[in-house]
Amino acid sequence: LKLFLLKLAGRRAPARQRERSAAKMPVAAAAPTGLSEWLQKNATEVARADEIIAERLSDPKSFGDHTCMSLCDDVFGIVRQSLIGEGGDGCSSVLLLGEACSGKTHAVEWCIERLRDAQRSLVVLRAFGRSYASDAECVRHLVTQVAGQLPEQPRGNASFEQIMEWLRQVLTDRFRTATSAVIILDRFEHFCSRARQTLLYNLFDIAQEVGVKLSIIGMSEKMDVMSMLEKRIKSRFSMRHLHAFRPVTMADLVPVLMSKFRLAASCDLKAPFRIEFARRVEAALWAKAAQWQHHLELGRTPTWFLWQCLPAAALLHDAAAAAESKVAQSQSTEASSAKRPRLSGASPGSLP
Repeated sequence: LKLFLLKLAGRRAPARQRERSAAKMPVAAAAPTGLSEWLQKNATEVARADEIIAERLSDPKSFGDHTCMSLCDDVFGIVRQSLIGEGGDGCSSVLLLGEACSGKTHAVEWCIERLRDAQRSLVVLRAFGRSYASDAECVRHLVTQVAGQLPEQPRGNASFEQIMEWLRQVLTDRFRTATSAVIILDRFEHFCSRARQTLLYNLFDIAQEVGVKLSIIGMSEKMDVMSMLEKRIKSRFSMRHLHAFRPVTMADLVPVLMSKFRLAASCDLKAPFRIEFARRVEAALWAKAAQWQHHLELGRTPTWFLWQCLPAAALLHDAAAAAESKVAQSQSTEASSAKRPRLSGASPGSLP
């Protein structure tokens, strides 16, 4: 019996040693995907990528992909149908509704950029509702954009009819070489006062008289802004309503941020690096899901999240450190569980 027990113990000892050594070895499935090594190997390229991203973010004309592209496509489709004479009168204008920093301006600027590529003679006028003390100031601003400088203008005490006649003459001269125009009205609610509604009505009349296809894009944070318009304006100013929202989930946020981190094919970095860089950055963004969930629920803007990720090198290094820490913690947990004594039914004092 003693000889049998000694042989059995000798067979179990190597198996226990193999279990203990396996517990000390890193787990392949939980190991990092080589992000630290990749960063060390491509440090120069990552630094160059950060330079390219910084240049693009500092460009005030860089608009568009920051917003949900479906919204951009909807705005472009409505305005384009109006300018080429399709879709009827009901699609002549569009109203973007949404809270601040929800992407309204980016969608409009993306649309204008594409329209100018298609129609070089397109005239774009912009008006900012809360920036004018009177309608005369708004008209002067519109004329300045059309003529480049203020031509001879009415006196300060001129009536509203005289000011609109002056605008009609300037627009008629300018529109001789143009066939379509887009007017962007930011803070649209400020144009809904009784006097400003008369201005809107006259803008439509002028465009019709000079034979120009006109589309108006309004932007507002007030969801009930259309209820402020008079019936005569609503009949001429039938607008499609589109809503812009801030991202509330990681599935909405990650594509918005990736549009800023994705490198263009025209840059001086090779295609394999660009593809791998985008893959690594996207994985690093998803790794922040738990950390950012509270901020998404608070309604933080995409810009806030973007600045938490810059420069991209820091984002990737943080992701690599977090992955290594997670693997080390997992290995420590497994090692402690392997050292913990196990209870068996044959041990003294154990329950049957």
